[in-house]
Amino acid sequence: MKLKLKQWAQIAEVIGAVAIVVSLIYVGSELKHNTAATQAATFQQMVQLSATSLISIASDADLTEIMTRAVQDPDALTDQERFRWFLINRAQWRGMEAAFFQHQHGVLGGSEWKSYATMMCGELFAVTGGQAGWDRHRSVLSPDFASFIDGCATPAP
Repeated sequence: MKLKLKQWAQIAEVIGAVAIVVSLIYVGSELKHNTAATQAATFQQMVQLSATSLISIASDADLTEIMTRAVQDPDALTDQERFRWFLINRAQWRGMEAAFFQHQHGVLGGSEWKSYATMMCGELFAVTGGQAGWDRHRSVLSPDFASFIDGCATPAP
């Protein structure tokens, strides 16, 4: 049986449609894989940044002393110590803002985000001076992040 040109065109059209569907399935699969890889890399980067910061503070006796006194009695700090505490605190808030931004854009996964949110909304406000520290840095952070923190912060008793 000989097929007419119109029939060949219809067959080619069906084959083309099937090829497009298969291609879309493949692209969707690759996007899902890429998203997971990006989230894992982002979380690893956030953990590394946090670890580097904490190790840096822990291995410097002066900074450890400043941090200890800052959370116990911030008024006891000298001007120089208060400025060092301010810079450390600013860096911490910027890092948390970055985690918020990455979560908002789907780059930092839900369970990884939860650990950051718990720290941001509770632990940082549970120490003496936590609210005052937030008040000093709030104005330079993104309005969306500031609103998030304002809405979830648990003040110290």
